[in-house]
Formats: sequence, C-alpha cells, structure tokens
Amino acid sequence: MTLVELLLAGALGLLVLAAISLFIRNGTNAAESVEAQRRLLEDTRAAGNYLSDVLASAAYVYPPGLTLTLSAPSAYAVRNPATGKGTWTIGTHPVVAALLLPRDPTRTCDTSRTPEGCVRFVAFYALSRAHVEANAPAEVNPGPGPSDARALYVLRAALNMSRVPESAPLTVTASEDASLLIDNLDDPGMETTSRACTEFGRLRVGGLLVTCPAAAVSSATNSSVSLLGVRLRPRVKDARRDVSATLDFSVAPRNLVLF
Repeated sequence: MTLVELLLAGALGLLVLAAISLFIRNGTNAAESVEAQRRLLEDTRAAGNYLSDVLASAAYVYPPGLTLTLSAPSAYAVRNPATGKGTWTIGTHPVVAALLLPRDPTRTCDTSRTPEGCVRFVAFYALSRAHVEANAPAEVNPGPGPSDARALYVLRAALNMSRVPESAPLTVTASEDASLLIDNLDDPGMETTSRACTEFGRLRVGGLLVTCPAAAVSSATNSSVSLLGVRLRPRVKDARRDVSATLDFSVAPRNLVLF
C-alpha cells in the first residue's frame, strides 16, 4: 500500500468515526430531552394534583374580579410582577385563592394555639423567578435560572374565624412565607378559567339534572366558583435542551358554601 492509500484510508476512518460519534451524541441528547420532559411532566403533574386536591375541598373559591392583598414576613414571597406589590386580581393575574373549613370545627379558633379550629386561607400564584432569586434567602432560594420565567408558590394562613364568613376577606396576612411549588414556568406562569354555578343554569349530578341553588346569588363578594380550570406550562432550557410541556387541570370543589 502506498502512503497516499494509507492517508485516504485514515481519512475515511476518521470520517466514519466522526459520523458514529455524531450519531451517538444526537441519540444521547434526544434521550436526555425525553428524560427531561418526563421529569418535567411528573413534577408538574404532582404540583397540579396537589393544587387540585386542595381546591377540591374548598368551601369558597374567590371568583374573578376580586382583588386580594397578601402580606407575608418577606415581601418577595407575595409580590405580584404586574403590580410590584402584594395585590392580586382574580381572573386578571395568575392567582387562585380559596377558603377551607377548619380541620377540627369542634375547637375554638385561636391562630396561635389552636389553628386547626380556624378557617384556612390558601392561594396559589406565580412570582417572577428573577425577583425571587434576587431576594429570597439562601435556604429557600431556587438558584440561577431563566430571568423571564415564573415560579408557582402557595401561601397558607389561618384566619381568625371559626366559620366561612358571608363576605370573604380581601386582605390576608400570613405568619409564614409562601412555599415554592414548581419552578420555571412560562410567563404568565399559570392560566385559569372559572365558571360559577349560575353560569351553568342546570347541572348534571349523578345522572340527574339539577338547578343551581337559589342561594347562589350574583354578587361578586359572595358568589363562588364551581368549576375551575388551571393550565401550567413548565419548561427546561439550557445550552443543549429546550423542553416544555402543557398540562391542564380541572377542579370541581366538593364543599362549596353558597351564601
């Protein structure tokens, strides 16, 4: 064999090895993307299931149009990216809020000693991830991430009342900061659709057609939501992967109190 033939054979061998390496790398990247999307869907489904479970036991779901003012020990934990403070409007901003009955209605409500006898407030809302990263303390900081992403948080508070009031409170102060539920959501972080019982006219329950209770009045301050849709769009973006997903959750609260 001549030197030229050896050089040609070597070059062809390098081309084959390069093609094989590229094929393996592409296959690895594809497998990593599939695995990243699987984990993304699992995490999102777990967060959505938790949200659904909590809201399914609600006695009152705040309807669209109401503006809530949320307070917590750390301002970043309730800061609405759209308003720059703790005010959130249901139906306009990415927020869902509800009142839950006391865990133990036989006990007298005392928020510091017997909170299980108090009405519980819960809110799910999407914060600016960049603001959280810049202001959250190290022990609860999610770390570096996309500056335009959102993070879904849940805020809980025991209210100083033993029964669901006829006029739901619009200002809620929590003794603890909100907790991160799921990270890296596409803007706006959460989309919701809601319908009140009065919008259905007639409901089918257990195969029977029933009408909305007469107590389901139209006033925004004392009507509630009987069907809630939530959409989450999580994503994973880095130098090699751009993976996103969309999951929809439908919630029909079981214990609604219509005033």
